[in-house]
Amino acid sequence: MISVVKVFLKDQSASFHAVSFCKLENGLIAEMDEYWADDGAPPEWRQKLGFGTVIR
Repeated sequence: MISVVKVFLKDQSASFHAVSFCKLENGLIAEMDEYWADDGAPPEWRQKLGFGTVIR
């Protein structure tokens, strides 16, 4: 199972994207890997290389 969500702080001062990869066994989560990224500006080195696309 794969889950993708956008998470906001209550005051909307920051937001994040989270992706979870879950392995299910007998209807239960047996393994999970989760990755989080903030929605702030990308680092300068990545901007120079033109990597990525703005997600809104």
